[in-house]
Amino acid sequence: MKKSKREFVRDSTARLQRAARQRADEEARRIPWQRLYEVRNQYIDWQEFNLWARSILEVEERIVDWLAEILQNRCPGFLETEKTLTPKAVKTRPLVLRLEDWIEDYVFGLAKQEGSFFASTYYAVRDPRYQRAEVCWAECTEKWKKAKPAQYPSFEEWKGMAAQCDETAHLTARERKARASAKLVHPDRLTESATRYMDCEALAYWARQALERGSESPAEVVRELERRCPGYLDAGLDFHAERAAPPDHRNLKIEGDFT
Repeated sequence: MKKSKREFVRDSTARLQRAARQRADEEARRIPWQRLYEVRNQYIDWQEFNLWARSILEVEERIVDWLAEILQNRCPGFLETEKTLTPKAVKTRPLVLRLEDWIEDYVFGLAKQEGSFFASTYYAVRDPRYQRAEVCWAECTEKWKKAKPAQYPSFEEWKGMAAQCDETAHLTARERKARASAKLVHPDRLTESATRYMDCEALAYWARQALERGSESPAEVVRELERRCPGYLDAGLDFHAERAAPPDHRNLKIEGDFT
């Protein structure tokens, strides 16, 4: 049976989403999660600035003097690069995207080299703070194009506006339902739980190879599991059985800080 155009688009989108998730997950496994977390948060910080500046640039269609001063301090070298562009380059790549390009190349150059950038951005754009900023940018641009404000909000003022936006405004009904569960717990508690879970994941994958080797586990692994998961090694589990899944760390009682 021939698929409709809508079904074809939906299937293609799903495939692209799966491919992106797989690439992000594979990349994330190759770097310390602390580094991934650091770059993700840094990316959100810069995207807030970028979206604030973009909302003004899209309305003014040029870099106004007061914004140029801010860009000079925040993005040293960007304005100089702009002056060297050929008319063809200016026409090919819009100003708002050139600013984003500069941020990615100069601020996140190291993250790109070390292979953490794609995974960091993948998780960043799914963060509520990023999504609120994106909603604020869209709403401000639409409003200001209809009537320019007497004075644009400062970056700090704009972030305050973004904090009040509904991060689910651009999400599907299914995504909004899933996001609602995150509001049932305090953000600090959610962050703490997520950090603890990632530490637990790291421990499980670190110990996995040793436990599945089929011989006596290294003393270092035994000591670490006894320290962090008291009673786990005495539970009578067959660590050396052939299986695809890592140790079931969901049932572990993890103690101590993972530092």
